[in-house]
Amino acid sequence: MLFFSVTQLSYFLRLYLYDENKYRRAWHIGIRAAASILAVAATFIVLGQSADSVAVVSMFYYANLIINIVFAFIQLEKPGIFAIGLLLFAMCDAVIGFSFLDGYLPIPEGSFIYKIIYPGFDLAWAFYLPSQILLAISLLPRRIKKE
Repeated sequence: MLFFSVTQLSYFLRLYLYDENKYRRAWHIGIRAAASILAVAATFIVLGQSADSVAVVSMFYYANLIINIVFAFIQLEKPGIFAIGLLLFAMCDAVIGFSFLDGYLPIPEGSFIYKIIYPGFDLAWAFYLPSQILLAISLLPRRIKKE
C-alpha cells in the first residue's frame, strides 16, 4: 500500500504540474492535505483499536486516489483518458478493498457489498486491465503534441 500511495502522489504531481491555474493548484494542495488527514482520522474513529497500519495507509491511499480523480475530471483533457483510467482504477481498488473489509467489519451474506466481493467472476480485473491501459496511453496526446 505504501508503493500504491507513492503512485498516487506521483499522479498528484502530474496533475499539479500540468495545471496552469494557480488558484486551483492552491486549492488542490489544501483539499488533498485535508482529505488525507480526514481519511487517517476516520480510520481510527471507525476501527478504534482494530486500526492497523494497512488500514491507515490504505485509507490515505484511497483518499489521494479520489482527489486525483476529482482533479483529473476538473482538468479534463479531451478525451479524458487519464480521468477515466483513474476512475476505473478506483473501482478496481474498491472491489479489492471490500474483499478485505470482513477482516475489520462483518459483511452479511446477501448484502450489496457481499455481492460485489463475490459476483461470480473476477470483477477487480474487469476494472484493473482497462484502467492500466488507459493510464498508460493517457500520456500519448502530450507526447504527440511535442512531436
